[in-house]
Amino acid sequence: MRVFVSPEGTTRAITVTKNIYMGGTWIFNAHLWDTAKAESFFEIGWVDLSSVFGVPDHVSGLPWSLCARVVGDRLTFVAWPGVGTRPAWGDGRYGRSVVLPPGWTYPGAAGWYIGHLKTGGSTTFTNLAAKPLARSP
Repeated sequence: MRVFVSPEGTTRAITVTKNIYMGGTWIFNAHLWDTAKAESFFEIGWVDLSSVFGVPDHVSGLPWSLCARVVGDRLTFVAWPGVGTRPAWGDGRYGRSVVLPPGWTYPGAAGWYIGHLKTGGSTTFTNLAAKPLARSP
């Protein structure tokens, strides 16, 4: 997830999330968010990873892992069950790459996110690592 808040207070974000609509949790969605727009978010891509995570009544148990990155104007993400080794960037079995529209290329930093915790729930992040950011040529 990449979030930017302008000096004027407008928030823009790029997110990749596990789908919850109609129980299709094996689908991952990429969205752009912009609080300055009447429609504050819109989907820019999705991928069906049922071959990795299963389908209703046979969905792989949690935890699941997801990594996303933006290089230039391209958002790439991979997701996999468990906490093992990340699949290679661009491995179509585990993720997808989408081109960002003009105006969505800006500096960001590595970060971690969790969502959909039940009231009073908690989690613990382990084995986190981020490489220093490098400027694209």
